Amino acid sequence: MANPFEVRGTITVQDSATVICARRHPVGAVHYLSTADCGGEDSNNPFLDGIFGAEGRIAFRSEWEVLVGQSEVVNFLRSTPEKLALMRYAGEWKLAGGNVDGGEAVADAARRELQEEFLDPLGLARLPVPEYTLRPFVTKQTRPIRSRSNLMHCHVALEDENRWLQELDVGATNAALAARRERFVALANDGSFWELPAAQREAVTPEVRRLAWLPLHEAVGHCLSSMAPGCFVNSFQRAEYARFKKRRRDPMFITAACLMELEGFPDAGALRRHCASVDLPALTAEEQWLFTGMDQAAVDEAFAARVSGAAGAAGQQLLNPSFKPPARIAELRQQRMAAGAGSAAKL
Repeated sequence: MANPFEVRGTITVQDSATVICARRHPVGAVHYLSTADCGGEDSNNPFLDGIFGAEGRIAFRSEWEVLVGQSEVVNFLRSTPEKLALMRYAGEWKLAGGNVDGGEAVADAARRELQEEFLDPLGLARLPVPEYTLRPFVTKQTRPIRSRSNLMHCHVALEDENRWLQELDVGATNAALAARRERFVALANDGSFWELPAAQREAVTPEVRRLAWLPLHEAVGHCLSSMAPGCFVNSFQRAEYARFKKRRRDPMFITAACLMELEGFPDAGALRRHCASVDLPALTAEEQWLFTGMDQAAVDEAFAARVSGAAGAAGQQLLNPSFKPPARIAELRQQRMAAGAGSAAKL
């Protein structure tokens, strides 16, 4: 399997902002995720080593769901009649997110990306800033992909404090997305799409195929399977990759690591208390281990040191130390549950 983390020249580190739209859906069930569920058992995939802990599986007990949108595979805004371009993270179940612009605050970038990548493509009205309640959650840094590493500053938007999430009708939204796709196909088939001004092309181009609230274990599993050869999130992605001869999915490991952090919170109250304590600059300084200008040797050295430190702290080898071991996630959930019960008893 080719190494997706190969560095050509030196790397660039870019700040990005991501939003997890989340809600709890208690059903009283425990769900388990294993290497085999992510396509790792048959593929002997080294990228999944160490993530699933001593038991070889992760137990999901917190009952979170996350809102994700499946990306279209073709990026028609960057395509021409002669050559079709493909989306980054083509056909993936994605969170809203993207790069922080120069001079832009991270929180502002998170709101902008949520609007541009979710609300606009879904045909939802633009919201004034006070109607977004986004909370800083966690920062993770990706390994270099195409010689670029992202410092992913992740925020959460909880359904119970965002009216637009409470009022979102997923079924109606997906029907509207399907109708938009049909209108676009008609324009593309008769050639008139390519004659439209850029703003009008953007207004009719499909970007999000469909929307879904996914249980946390399913969302994490889809992200982890991005490194397993021949593993796809659904039949649509599989068929489109075959049609365009796309051989490999873009890695979504750090998205999985961010989502896994949710499992350490037993309820929305515990999550809010954590977010209120987040110091984003301090969190970033603690997390960052790659810097602009590093070459392959420097990146390899930094990663070896990072893995060695994580292995010593956790007592087992971890290929990607951005993931907390499952036992640690479970321990944090229990501690936060006890702290919440203690706070309630004092009231």
